[in-house]
Amino acid sequence: MPNLPLDRIIRGDALCFLPQLPKHSVDLIVTDPPYGDNVCYGPQNIRIAGNEHPLLALSVMSLAYRLLKRNTTAYMFCSIRHLEAV
Repeated sequence: MPNLPLDRIIRGDALCFLPQLPKHSVDLIVTDPPYGDNVCYGPQNIRIAGNEHPLLALSVMSLAYRLLKRNTTAYMFCSIRHLEAV
């Protein structure tokens, strides 16, 4: 993904593509990463692959932080029960 245009929404595995993006190149990050709690989600009880590590969401946010331009914003969705890990 070295020539990835940054004027679009990117949907994918953040742990894979965030390290490839240039530092200080993003205006906004909105993410709903796996919480690292290894539980099933939704009406179909789907288990998210790679969702076993309790610090997974924090790993994603640390990778994302280096991408943000000055005075920009990142939003991460999570349940209040996951705030204890932060």
